[in-house]
Amino acid sequence: MEDKEVLFAQLLGKHLKMQREEQNLSRDKLSELADLDYNNIGKIERGEKKDPYSSTLFKIYSSKCISIDKLFSNVLQELETYKNNE
Repeated sequence: MEDKEVLFAQLLGKHLKMQREEQNLSRDKLSELADLDYNNIGKIERGEKKDPYSSTLFKIYSSKCISIDKLFSNVLQELETYKNNE
């Protein structure tokens, strides 16, 4: 179970960073718009936060810069790819 949680955290961070960069946002700007600490965004993007708080994800969503639907859809799609290749 631990490995799947780590993989999920890594994929969540990867896709958050991809969406942020697609929007031409710096990590600093997203942290400002989402009212989150810059380092918190960095930890999520690097997959270091295995279990980000729902309030953190809500703040990212509320920034209107990141589509949570797209974020989780992409993460789950990539998880399925890993699952199918096991």
